[in-house]
Amino acid sequence: MGSDAIVTRADFGEQETAMQKYLKEGEERAFSLGNRGPIKFNGDGT
Repeated sequence: MGSDAIVTRADFGEQETAMQKYLKEGEERAFSLGNRGPIKFNGDGT
């Protein structure tokens, strides 16, 4: 089975460590929102 993952590579130079920390913290905050799962629609499509 294939993967839908997209890998992006960027060079942040001197700021690499700070940027990786920023990205990791943002991902952790996003996953903590609790809104993961399928989209649910009403019978009329709303």
